[in-house]
Amino acid sequence: MAKKTKQQDLDTFINDQKKIGKNNSFVGIAILILIAGFYFIKYNFGVKQPGAFFEKADYTVKVYIFAKPDPNSSKSYYIPADVMRSSGDSGYTIETMYWPEGGSTDFSDCSNLQINQFTDCLANDNNMTDYSIMLTNTLAH
Repeated sequence: MAKKTKQQDLDTFINDQKKIGKNNSFVGIAILILIAGFYFIKYNFGVKQPGAFFEKADYTVKVYIFAKPDPNSSKSYYIPADVMRSSGDSGYTIETMYWPEGGSTDFSDCSNLQINQFTDCLANDNNMTDYSIMLTNTLAH
């Protein structure tokens, strides 16, 4: 068997590096396709549930909240509310909460709520009641 020259060794090395480069390009393209697919699925076919991993970008859904009419009191109500999620907002917005005996309370500006954190919101009722609201991720029926 003939001995390889330095030039042949160099050519073999360069060809091996080109093969590795092609494999790395394929892996990079595959990762980009997976990321694009993830965002496509998330924003088009996501679930309508606050805090879900594949949460849809824009939706309105009815979930349970904790509402405290007096922020200094320990009494709170576990009631359903209409919650809106918009892709441009940093949190959730409560539009209306529904009382168990009937009736509802609307909010004009109850936004940027986070799950499991109390936030003060001003109601559109006759008394302009200040509620302390905590959003849950439990869907209401």
